[in-house]
Amino acid sequence: MSALKGLQFAAKSAGGSNPVMDRRTRLVTKLNEQKELAADAKFTRTVRRRVKDGDTTKLVEKPQTVLPWWKAIANGIEFKIRLGKFVEFEKGKDAIIVPSLDKLPGVIDTLIAAVTVTAFADGSGMRSMTCDDPTNHGPP
Repeated sequence: MSALKGLQFAAKSAGGSNPVMDRRTRLVTKLNEQKELAADAKFTRTVRRRVKDGDTTKLVEKPQTVLPWWKAIANGIEFKIRLGKFVEFEKGKDAIIVPSLDKLPGVIDTLIAAVTVTAFADGSGMRSMTCDDPTNHGPP
C-alpha cells in the first residue's frame, strides 16, 4: 500500500450524459463525413458489427455508404442538414445554397465552427469536441 501514498484521491464524480453535447458531437462527426464525401465521391465510413460465427460472435468491420446531404440545383448546390428533421437556419429556410461543389468543404467548416462556438457559449465545457490533435484545445 505504500505505493499508493503518493496518489491524490477524489470522490466519485457524477457521471451522467449530456444529450445536447452528444447530439452536437454526432453532428460534427456527420459534417466531417460530408466534407470527406465532397472531396472523394467514393468515400465510405467503416462500421463495426458483430456477426455470428458458429457458436461465437466476432467483431467485423464493414464499409458503409455515406449519402450526400446536398443536391445540384439550377444556381449551385443545395445543402441541408437533417437531424431527425431538417434543421431550419431561419424561419422557413432549411437549406444553404453553395455556388459550387468545390466551395462546399468551406461551408461545412463554417458550420462545424458554429456548432463548436455554440457549445462553448452554452458553458457546456466542451473544450475539444472536434479535436483530432491532442495539443489543440479548441478556441482560446
